[in-house]
Amino acid sequence: MKRTEKKIVVDLLRDLAKKISSLDEKEFDDLINGSSQIEINIDPKEKSKGKEKREPVSEALMRDIRHVLELSKSREEGAALLREKCSTKEDLTRLAKYLDLPVQKSDKIGQILERIVEATIGYRIRSTAIQGEKR
Repeated sequence: MKRTEKKIVVDLLRDLAKKISSLDEKEFDDLINGSSQIEINIDPKEKSKGKEKREPVSEALMRDIRHVLELSKSREEGAALLREKCSTKEDLTRLAKYLDLPVQKSDKIGQILERIVEATIGYRIRSTAIQGEKR
């Protein structure tokens, strides 16, 4: 038996054990007497525990994100955009490097996101506040 076949059988038995343990006394008695059945559906694609491979953020998308960030009026608006478009640390790191911002491997997602927001939106808000201008 191949390793993948073995894993399928193990997962099948695990699912069966879960279903049996979730039965109440009457359902269990019906199962033992043969008056009811347990149905288990096998879908090998259903439980893909490996991470899905996805394309990294394209340069065109990074350019669009930078443009939207430059037009954003609040830090929250920019952070929401980044959470939507760049959901992984890898994406945020690529965007930060595209924007010529320093990033360290030890930086957390929140730190990178904050650095991008401050470099693209925060500095404008601070500058406007210092100058006393309203936009």
